[in-house]
Parts: sequence; C-alpha cells; structure tokens
Amino acid sequence: MRKLFIAFFALVMCTATVWAQSPQKMSYQAVVRNATNQLIANTTVGMKISMLQGSASGTAAYVETQTPVTNANGLVSIEIGGGTLISGTFSAIDWANGPYFIKTETDPAGGTNYTITGVSQLLSVPYALYALSAGSLSSSAILLPAVATVQAASNILSYSATVNGTVNGKGLSSTVSFEYGLTTAYGSTAWAAQTPVTGASNVAVSAALTGLQSNTTYHYRIKTSNAVNISYSDDVSFTTVLSAPQLTTTAISSITGTTASSGGNITYDGGASVTARGVCWSTTSSPTTADSKTTDATGTGAFVSAITGLANGTKYYVRAYATNSVGTSYGSEVNFTTYFIPTLTTAPALDIKGNTATAGGAITNVGGGSVTAQGLCWSTSATPTTANSVTTSFTAIMTGLSPNTTYYVRSYATNPDGTGYGSEISFNSGQLIGATFGGGLVFYNDGLGHGLSSAPTDQSAGIQWYNGSYTVTGATATAIGTGNANTNTIVASQGAGSYAAKLCADLVLNTYSDWYLPSKNELNLMYVNLKSNSMGGFAASSYWSSSENYNYYAWNQFFSNGNQYSYSYKYYTYYVRAVRAF
Repeated sequence: MRKLFIAFFALVMCTATVWAQSPQKMSYQAVVRNATNQLIANTTVGMKISMLQGSASGTAAYVETQTPVTNANGLVSIEIGGGTLISGTFSAIDWANGPYFIKTETDPAGGTNYTITGVSQLLSVPYALYALSAGSLSSSAILLPAVATVQAASNILSYSATVNGTVNGKGLSSTVSFEYGLTTAYGSTAWAAQTPVTGASNVAVSAALTGLQSNTTYHYRIKTSNAVNISYSDDVSFTTVLSAPQLTTTAISSITGTTASSGGNITYDGGASVTARGVCWSTTSSPTTADSKTTDATGTGAFVSAITGLANGTKYYVRAYATNSVGTSYGSEVNFTTYFIPTLTTAPALDIKGNTATAGGAITNVGGGSVTAQGLCWSTSATPTTANSVTTSFTAIMTGLSPNTTYYVRSYATNPDGTGYGSEISFNSGQLIGATFGGGLVFYNDGLGHGLSSAPTDQSAGIQWYNGSYTVTGATATAIGTGNANTNTIVASQGAGSYAAKLCADLVLNTYSDWYLPSKNELNLMYVNLKSNSMGGFAASSYWSSSENYNYYAWNQFFSNGNQYSYSYKYYTYYVRAVRAF
C-alpha cells in the first residue's frame, strides 16, 4: 500500500474529564495528503482506526471505522471511540500497559478500500483516560487546552482591517483562526498567519481581513484547537471608517453629432449622504469633475445624464461621479465617438464595358441621423463629389462613360449632419464591348486598360478536347485570366495532334499568334457579353473551355442557353472559339 503523508496534530480525550465516566473518547486531528504531497481537501474519506499495543505492529486492542470530511486545509477531525465498532472496547484499554500506537488506514474515495496507511505513537499517555483506571495523576502531567486572548484590531480602513491576539498552546501544536461577522454569530473565518502555534508561551497572532464594508461594525474572536480541546477568546468589535461612494457608469446611448446619454448607479453611499452626482467627460482619458459635467440630484440609486455641447466626429471619455463628506469617487470609464457625416466604403469597379461600369458601396456608420441619399459619384478628376455625375444607389450602373478613359469613383451618403464619402477608387473604362480591337471582338475589360478579345469567327465546328489520350493534364483553373496557362499546360501534356487547345495555340489570326482556348469563366463572359447581345456570330451549340475536370472530362458551355457542364467527355466534338489578351 502507498504510504500516507499525514501531519499528526492532536490525540486527546475531549468528552471525558479526569474524573469522568463513560462514554470515553479521544479527539484526533490530522492533515491528510496523498502520495504526491497534495492536500486531500473538502473530501469524504473512509478511515479505519486501530489502537495497537506494544509496537507499531502490535496487537489491536481496539478497532473502529469512520467517514469524516476533510476541510479546505485537508484537516480531518474525529473522535476515537465514537465510530463504528469493529473489535475491542475503548473504555477497557489499559493505558498504563503501553506504549500504544494509533494506526490509521484511509480510503480517499470514502469507502473501505484502504490504500493509504499511517502509524503514530502516543508519546504521552491519555492521562484523563489513564486516571479512570489508575485513580490518580500528577498535576504536572495534565494536558491543557490552548488559551486565546483577543486584542484590538489595527490598520482599520474602509474595506479592510487586521485582527490581533495571542495564543498559548500549552506546550501543544495549536491551530488558530479568527471568526468574524456583523454579529456574534460571526459566519466568516480567516486563518491566522502564524497557525499553527507551538510552545507554552504567548504567541502573537493576526489575520488580514479584506472585502469589508465601510462604516460598518464587525465582531470577531479567536478560535484555537490543540490536542486537548477547542478554545475561544472573548468577543471584541471594530468599525470600519467612512469611504467615498461606490458606483458604476452607464453605457453610452442615443449618440448624435453633438449629444449622447449616459448616467450611473450609486450602489453604496460610503456611510455618508451623497450630496452631488452626475457624469463628467473629456476628450482625454480619466475625466474628473474639473472637466465638463452634469449635475443630477443627490442620493443613491440609478440616474440618467444628458451629455450635450459635443463636437462632431470626436471621441469622448466618460465617468459617473458621486460626492459625499469623505470625497468624490468615479465609476468605470466608457468612451464613444460622436457622429458626423456617414462613414462608407467603396467597392472596386466591375462589369466595365467602355461606356458603362458598376462599382458599389456600403455604409459602416450612418452618422448623426437617418440617411436620406446614397449612391456613387464619379469624374475624370480625382475626389469626385455629388456635384459630379452620380447614381442614386450603390448598385446602379454608371453610364455615359468615354472608352479608354480613367475615372475616379467614391460612394456617398447624406444625413442631416452632411454628406460623407467612401474611399476613392479609379479604373480605366476600356474598350467598348463588341468593338473590334486587338485582333478580335472585345468581351472583357480589366479596369487597367487591358482586357480580352474573341476571335471574330469559330476555329472549329467540332473537335475533340484531347489528342486521344485520357490523362490528367492539370489544366484545372477556371478564373478569368487563366485560359492561356491552361492551354500551355494542355499542349505540354498532350503534345502533337488535332485537339481544341492545340488548334488555338497554333492559330495565327489578324497578325496575332498568342491565341488560346478560354477558361471556363472566360468562356462564360463571351456568352454573356457577346452571344447574349447577338454579337460574334456564335453557334447555338456547345463550345469547349480549357478547364479540365479530371482525366475523362472537361468543362463546356452550351451557347443556346448559357448552361455550363463539367462532365463532358474529352472525346466529344464541340465548337472552338479562340481568345487573346490585349
């Protein structure tokens, strides 16, 4: 079995005096630790107690079991002779025929699986019990309970104090604590910093009490326990001093460009009447009543404060305050920023078609009131305003643009405090969709003056995607701008032959030789911007993209309705229309 780490405190008779008759019991206290030296605290433990005669392995003169509960310090207190009897008779123990040893066996789980064992010798005969059988006892050998003397409290503040006293353990180890509370029923305990005390002389003891309430009377006394008994001192009291009020600050609400609402809640007046209260604020942290403030009546409880005279778009710090005869205290600090004009973001330009485009915007803060107008404003000069061209919504199309021209765009929103603008973006309007440029028909502008053109006519009315070999080429990209890399990857993988990507890669048209098979998304743009507008002369049939979907399949698009398909076998023969970037 594992050895019990156990600190032996006391073993004495508590319920029998020197001349007492049965029932006879002995008090036993110990600090219980496990094999890793950790306290076993606040736990029901199972204990088997044996009184062994003669030696640590001697015959058991008495055996009983108990199930005590350890306290927060791992201390267990039992009365031997008061448990469940297993064998022997406690009152029949011949204390003169010693020595005697106490053997404790412990189950930390509270049962009878005793896995921890300890043996302690009784170094002094339990004299009161011995006297019952011996009939006489020298007074010099009598064990005495500890003596506690309480003294006045010190370091008395609003919320803390130090309680003091002395304890004489009468030659035995004695635990020391202070019981305290608002009445002599106490209710709270603080362990002395010096516990346990030893020896036969007075030892100064003390404990620091915290979490007290100001201007309040507290009672306290000393409780001490040694091997003989538990002793108490007299009761004394002290009164904490007055304090400034205790309060919290209310969260900011009803924010406008020049006003806001806050307040506070005075939860305790500190023991003196609250003569002034309100909130104070400043543009710097930790405002005081020397800064701007409100005055909102007197007394405790919740109150509401109207904060006025603020500047637009400014950050303020606010604290509630309360004043009594002791002084002024403050609640926790909160902060807020007054509204001005709305704050917004501007989204990048999209769907750029030479003479039209879209962008976007979002309001991140409406400012000091309801938004009455919003949209986009643009100009060929930087920093456009609502005095320039505008839309009346964030999703509306910007029209009337000139091809291949740089435009500047900002979102805007208006409220009663004014008009706010989002960040500025710019884009190149590009070429007109469907115009002949770069060797073909323009179907996409990237906003930087570049884009994509489609060959004016089909390169094939029916050709396979592959050269006859089902392999994974790795040409899986689908985004705009990835078709050229897809085409190069396919040709490098498939090699020579007659197939869609090779046909485009080998194409020389209108002096350009950098044609390629469009990616899935590029092919869709051709359908949306050209075929849907009856431009480009596309067939109402399927066209290959360069985007692969595993070894057997590739993406294609049906130009009759725009549907795209991912599981088109590579041996199918579809139309091909080459594209190039400009």
